[in-house]
Amino acid sequence: MIQGGKCRHCNTKISFEYPLIELFTGIIFSLLYLQYDLSINFGIYILFASFLIVIAMIDFHYQIIPDKLSLSGLVIGIILAVFFSHINIFQALLGLVVGGGSLLLIAFLSKGGMGGGDIKLAALLGSFIGVKAVLINIFLAALFGSIVGIALMIAGQKKMKSKLPFGPFLVLGALLIIIWPEILNYLF
Repeated sequence: MIQGGKCRHCNTKISFEYPLIELFTGIIFSLLYLQYDLSINFGIYILFASFLIVIAMIDFHYQIIPDKLSLSGLVIGIILAVFFSHINIFQALLGLVVGGGSLLLIAFLSKGGMGGGDIKLAALLGSFIGVKAVLINIFLAALFGSIVGIALMIAGQKKMKSKLPFGPFLVLGALLIIIWPEILNYLF
């Protein structure tokens, strides 16, 4: 604001997206704090949310989810499940297989309608939140994606065959689940 919306070094206009992402991240972190206080779970979910926010923005802009993020996040999810009690290792591994496997099956049945990055992202989600939550997460992502897709078609922004990145909707579902874990009791 002091710089008038411009970079201090190169004087280039800064996109409104950057402060919006920072505000969104602050809100997510605050909601996680309200849910978990200063606990190990709070630290785990701050790390998880940070991965997810970066992944969502990259997928939104470039329709790609870098393997460096999804695979390293997946490994971190498994390691955290070994050492901490937010989820047990069996649930983490089963969540990984079911999350990734569900979207792999969809990709196979739709003959490529689902990208490999989404499959790996679902596996990452499963490694952090477990099998029950990842299944609800996929349902929520499909619901959110459908609502946005239909709204974009009504607005004339997309056509029926237009591509829409699925990663941001997977991220939105996962963030909702870790911020409000009670939703699992209502939906399953």
